[in-house]
Amino acid sequence: MSRWVFGSTALNRGCSLARFAVRRGRVPPSRLRALDVAHPFHAVNVTGTGDGRGVDDRSKLLERMQWYALRMIEHEFFTHVPAAVAWGLPLPFRADESRDLDVGVFAPRRNRAGRGVAGHSVKPGLAHVVDHPTLGVRLTSPASTWAMLAGTLWDVYDVVALGDAIMREPLHEADASALATLEQLAAAASAGRRRGIARLREALPRIRTRSAPTSPVPSASWPQAGGSSGSPKMTCSSIPCG
Repeated sequence: MSRWVFGSTALNRGCSLARFAVRRGRVPPSRLRALDVAHPFHAVNVTGTGDGRGVDDRSKLLERMQWYALRMIEHEFFTHVPAAVAWGLPLPFRADESRDLDVGVFAPRRNRAGRGVAGHSVKPGLAHVVDHPTLGVRLTSPASTWAMLAGTLWDVYDVVALGDAIMREPLHEADASALATLEQLAAAASAGRRRGIARLREALPRIRTRSAPTSPVPSASWPQAGGSSGSPKMTCSSIPCG
């Protein structure tokens, strides 16, 4: 999708609009009030969104990330669930389109919470921010995303499964490389005080490089007990988990 595309032809192809185009006379104000124009975020106007049928939850969330990226300032970055989805990581809940996008800034800057956005002020040193290699958006690294989500994943087995997926070694030539090393996960876990730090410490020695699933959709009922060897065995389930 082009960043800024205007004109009647573009409007019929599902392209994004910018309000400054109205001020410059390139798009009439009445066009932004049309019924086929959605307003997912402040100053972001989108056409051609359709009814969403046939599109999975993760694809919808990734699309919303691209829309929000049109208005992101240089200090903002995606965190938590959006970052996990962008990295293709498994989550034990649905990352559906009704979920607010987690967007962070480093303190002491104030986060810009608003419609459809959950703002986070992150202590410097508790997160490493990178540019996604294919999506082109700024977000927390896989290791930082893992450490942040430990504050919301209340079961340690979920934290282990997330770490497994990040460290998964390629089994076949076409498989992607691991997203992080055990050393990087350990560094994220020991970066400083944060919510879920006890779960991070408990999960770290249980993480394995060959136990993660190839699909980002885990089982809805991961095991509630396990031995010292550690990781839950994840299989597909009829209950959608994101």
